[in-house]
Amino acid sequence: MGAGPIGEAATIAAVWKAASDAMAISDPDGIVLLANPAYYALYGLTPEAVVGRSFAVIFPEEARAEAEAQYRAVFAAAEIAPAYESVVRRGNGVGRVVEARYTFLEEGGRRVAMLSVVHDITERKAAEAAL
Repeated sequence: MGAGPIGEAATIAAVWKAASDAMAISDPDGIVLLANPAYYALYGLTPEAVVGRSFAVIFPEEARAEAEAQYRAVFAAAEIAPAYESVVRRGNGVGRVVEARYTFLEEGGRRVAMLSVVHDITERKAAEAAL
């Protein structure tokens, strides 16, 4: 089954741009290679503040070194966790609770990048706490 008249690459690009969940691809060192518009919107950051920099920019400054260490451990781990929650900080300093899932992009059987898919669950967590 083909991608239709617009082609596979254009279809993938359109999905990437239109996705409501934040998505980013980062290298083994945690440097962001690519992020979608929802990622920039979630974190209140510009592409210039994200691409080519450590993914940890989304965490409060005091948590960045630990986040980078955890990233390296996850990247090297044999098992992939189903999902995890964390508190991140938008560019304006406002905290958000997110649920992240990840998978790896591989070449020749080795991991070359991580695809992270992040969903903002701040409102859901607030509703659960109110119950």
